[in-house]
Amino acid sequence: MEIIKMLGLNLYAEAGIYLVMLIGLCWMLNNRCDELGDKLEAITEDIKMESNIAGATFLAISSSLPEFLTSFMSIVVYGKFEDVGFATVAGSGIFNVLLIPMCAILAYKGGDIVFDKAVGKRDMGFYVASLATLTISMALGSFSWMTGLCLIGIYVAYIVNLFKSQREPIQWNNAKGGDIACALLTLVPIAAVIHISIGISLRLSEIFGVPGLVVSIIVLAAVTSVPDLMLSVKEAQKGDIDSATSNAIGSNIFDICICLGLPLVLTGANVATNFKDNVGVVVFLVASLLATAYVMFTGPTKKKTSVMGLVYAAFIAYVVMM
Repeated sequence: MEIIKMLGLNLYAEAGIYLVMLIGLCWMLNNRCDELGDKLEAITEDIKMESNIAGATFLAISSSLPEFLTSFMSIVVYGKFEDVGFATVAGSGIFNVLLIPMCAILAYKGGDIVFDKAVGKRDMGFYVASLATLTISMALGSFSWMTGLCLIGIYVAYIVNLFKSQREPIQWNNAKGGDIACALLTLVPIAAVIHISIGISLRLSEIFGVPGLVVSIIVLAAVTSVPDLMLSVKEAQKGDIDSATSNAIGSNIFDICICLGLPLVLTGANVATNFKDNVGVVVFLVASLLATAYVMFTGPTKKKTSVMGLVYAAFIAYVVMM
């Protein structure tokens, strides 16, 4: 980005270059995530892991790496946790819960959509617990290492519950070392793309005079959610709605509990936060969950997905008017 600044371009030309770069980065991210999804699918098939558990763990964790890196870098590198880290995770959370299930349902090619309500209640229950912890910490005025510990504890409980729900024993011995290694190597270019995307988004906020919070909630949140979206749509096209939905909700649980919690614990940070400034975002986090719960638990159909789209449109309108 420093090289682009040195070219002496006017601000609009510079912004145009950055926007093209972001589109290119999204394309790269999509390709790498598609590759990662294939490798993870092979692993979960080898070890006989149920699809909804794979969606909530392997797929959710791997596709949430962008949010984790964004949150961690916002504290360690940029020192902008509330404007970048929290905002990106919150915006990504709303994107995940609304648009990913919506796109998954629209991409579904089978007959009637059958949704496992027990799986939905399990995932949404832990998501509510993570949202409640986040909201309480905001109301108390800060995110601290204790907040991080509570969030990590919720995630550990979630993982334990997931593996207990596996009907048949997971065949860990069937895992091939080469496939784990390959999946990890795929994460390297994803990390590089996210690092560049953060810098571009912050520069765009400077050029247009838009608060970093707004850019993070809309632009960075969408960029970091590309892996979740692509992996979920791919599963839905195969007829597996449960895995697609578990990936979306599981990603959100990971985003809040680990992407926010772990950096707070590792850095020992105590980040002051203004509840009044963020209460609107929290309201939309809850509203997005309620909208998706309505669609999924009353019988998901392509027509009902308009409810999700309307809630997300209202959220974008709210952010723009902030």
